[in-house]
Amino acid sequence: SDVCSSDLACIFSDVKTIAQRLLDGQAAVVNFQRIDDGQAHRVVDFLSGVTFAIDGKIQRVGEKIFLCTPDDFIVEGNLTDTRQDDEFKMRGI
Repeated sequence: SDVCSSDLACIFSDVKTIAQRLLDGQAAVVNFQRIDDGQAHRVVDFLSGVTFAIDGKIQRVGEKIFLCTPDDFIVEGNLTDTRQDDEFKMRGI
């Protein structure tokens, strides 16, 4: 499976695309640094619902950066605010 990286400027069509990718079994790294906190909160709420519906996970991996994964993804490595995206690997089962 693929991993999609999205740098949201704004947005709701982008969010719909991210949700569809999750439904298709793909993970997404979502960067909220370009949108205001209120919009980011609504998007995280929506993506949390999507990941819940597919038994996936959403987790913060940096300041305003979230990783959304379907249930069949394994994340290897330590995801912290100080890590760069290329310092961890994801693979589908």
